Amino acid sequence: MFTAWIILLYPCLKSLITWPSKLKVKKNTCLHHFVSNVEIHDCTECFIQKPSNTKAQPTIYSTYESHNTGKELVAIDPTRTFTFISNIWGGNVSDRSNTEQSYFLDLVEADDGIMAERGFTIRDPLLLKNAILYIPSFTRKHVSGNKN
Repeated sequence: MFTAWIILLYPCLKSLITWPSKLKVKKNTCLHHFVSNVEIHDCTECFIQKPSNTKAQPTIYSTYESHNTGKELVAIDPTRTFTFISNIWGGNVSDRSNTEQSYFLDLVEADDGIMAERGFTIRDPLLLKNAILYIPSFTRKHVSGNKN
C-alpha cells in the first residue's frame, strides 16, 4: 500500500524539489557570511526487508547500520528546504559513490558551498567544479577547498 501511494504521488511532488538560485538563498538565510550558495549534503538510510534473492543481499547490507538498508542522498538549503533527493541505492554504496552516480554534481556551480560531515570524501569532484566543501568544526580535522 505504501509503495503504491509513493508511486502515485511521485509525479505530483517531484516538482516541489528544486535547486535554489544563489539570490534566493542569500535573501532567505541567516548564513550571510557565506559568499556562495550553501547546500547541506547528507545520505540517509532506511531499513528494508532482506531480499529473497541471495545475490542481491550484499548490495543492500549496510555495515554502518548492521542491517539491510536503502540509501539516498539528500540536500537542503539554509532555509531548510529540500533541494535534492537522489534515487535509492543499496546500503553498501559509499556516500561518495552515491554523490557521483546521482546527478547532484551536475547542479553544483562555481563558488557553491556544500556542507557535509567529514565522512564525505567529495572534495575532489567539488574542486573540479570550483565549489567549496565546508566541514563543520565539530566533525572535521581540516577544511577542504579554498575558503573557511
